[in-house]
Amino acid sequence: MKVIKSVLFDNTAEYIDQSVVVYFNYVYLFMFYSLFLTFSTSAIINVLGFSSVLMDSFLALFIPFLPIIILLYSHFIDLKEKSMKFLFSYLSVFSLSMGLSVSMFLVNFHLVDILRSLLLTSILFLSMSIFGYMTNKNLSSLGSFLIMGLFGLIGASIINLFLNSSSLQFSIDIITILIFSGLISYETQNLKNIFLNSRYDESLIKISLFSSIGLYLSFINIFMAILRLFFERKE
Repeated sequence: MKVIKSVLFDNTAEYIDQSVVVYFNYVYLFMFYSLFLTFSTSAIINVLGFSSVLMDSFLALFIPFLPIIILLYSHFIDLKEKSMKFLFSYLSVFSLSMGLSVSMFLVNFHLVDILRSLLLTSILFLSMSIFGYMTNKNLSSLGSFLIMGLFGLIGASIINLFLNSSSLQFSIDIITILIFSGLISYETQNLKNIFLNSRYDESLIKISLFSSIGLYLSFINIFMAILRLFFERKE
């Protein structure tokens, strides 16, 4: 651990490239931890048959909004004042709540299709993240455009809750993949810039934890869109 800290927080040019790699290792470690908790929770709920129970109860109206409520709470968190233990607990609770929500979606699909969707999503995520890290082009303008598109996407999704249109859902899924793929590249470049323009202190580890949530959400949204687009629901 001392070796990691010495690499991450040495403020000399000799260690910059090495430090960025260590920083991103933290980001992806926290992201994969969140994904593991989410899919493990979803798998356990579905294997035990609790998904159908949840969907038939009043909790079906509340569970999809639980991760949103927890995520909104993050806007009131001062990273510098909260301990790493608190932030890690927050990330865990958020990931578990996502697992509850995702389980009600995955119960409609076959396991083999879920695994195929995970593979496709992982390949796309890796490709877009590498592009965002390696490109010399400033993606700030693209990020602003994508965030505007994201609000439009949310609006269209809310409208389709009432219309229940398959053609509109098809368009939403296509746009979801495009927007969140772009956001992966934008967020990766932005994380790199945050590191390069920051002091190399321990607050960066906290920032890497919190920043992993954006990449995690992009992964989840792309995964669900691919699953809806290319694979059939159970009969």
